[in-house]
Parts: sequence; C-alpha cells; structure tokens
Amino acid sequence: NIELSRSFENTNQQTAVEWSMLLSQKQDGLKICLKSGDTEVISVTTSDGNICTGGQIVKQNYKENLWHKFQMKIDAVAKTYDLKINYKTVAENVSYNGCIVNAISFSKDSTATGSVILDDISVCKSFEKYADYTISEEGIDLEETIDKVLELFEK
Repeated sequence: NIELSRSFENTNQQTAVEWSMLLSQKQDGLKICLKSGDTEVISVTTSDGNICTGGQIVKQNYKENLWHKFQMKIDAVAKTYDLKINYKTVAENVSYNGCIVNAISFSKDSTATGSVILDDISVCKSFEKYADYTISEEGIDLEETIDKVLELFEK
C-alpha cells in the first residue's frame, strides 16, 4: 500500500474538509480517511468504478481523467457528515461516531493501477469555506475543455 497522511491540530465541533483529485483510470482500493489519532473515523473509497462513503455508493461510474472536487462538512455534535462531489451533495447526514478529527490520509491499494493526483487539500475549523453552489453534476471534463480552447485558437 502507498499512503500519504498528515496530522493537524484538533478541529472543533464543525469541520470542513476539501480536496481535488484526478484519477488517470478507474481503480479500486483508493481510500481517503479522516482520523482521530490512528483510528479511522470517516472514509471515502473507490470500488467497482464507484465512489463510496458510509457504506453506500454516492457516485456511480465516476469518470477517469477528470478532476473531481470533494467537500465534506463534519458536525461532531450531531455526529453526522455531508459529502459533495463536484459541488453536488451526494451524501447527507451520514452517521459517524462523533470523534473530533485530527488527521487525514490518502492511501492506494498496492494492486491499484494508474496514477492519482491530489491538489487543494484543506481542513477548516468551521463551515464558512463550505460554499453551497453548483457547477455541474459531472464536474469539469479536462479533455473536452482543452479541445474547446484549442478550437478557439485555431480560428
């Protein structure tokens, strides 16, 4: 397994976590974990071409070679969290044990192929950064966007 992790100062009762991720191809065994010490508290995983959290599929048949923006709002008092992918709410009021998080990890199963690119990882001690706005259900298709830009320059 390959793992990248970072601990941080304990968050308070309300925590917002964001990251952007590009997968070069569909792969099982990718796991993003929010932790309290070494204990996994909340996880987001890939399996069978889907993105899952809280024991449920939240995005079926995700696209490879596409940046996906993840936003998570964690409420330790209510013991729930919400997850947005590409600015669309995909999971609401998912129950968890209510632990205060103080670490995040990104891991990839050794059998997974293809590359993973992470960017714009942030953890905030409030929901202020957790904006409620929408771009599109599928996110931004990099290949299509680049093709359109090149078309403009060719004219």
